[in-house]
Amino acid sequence: MEDLAFVSTKDLIGELMRRTTFAGMIIYSPEHQRQEDQTHNEFHLLTTACKEDTIEVLEKVLETARRDG
Repeated sequence: MEDLAFVSTKDLIGELMRRTTFAGMIIYSPEHQRQEDQTHNEFHLLTTACKEDTIEVLEKVLETARRDG
């Protein structure tokens, strides 16, 4: 087993986005989480998918959240 290393979230995201085998989306807030009940108002999206596929997936997620919410 390889040694584990501490790296920043920024480095982990960068590593995922460089991998040609990564097929997904990362949604994150640029704000630091300072309190357990903190609300984030701004989010960023990184994806390896085309614009149309990204929109389709996000629409399905929002529809499911509304239905189950």
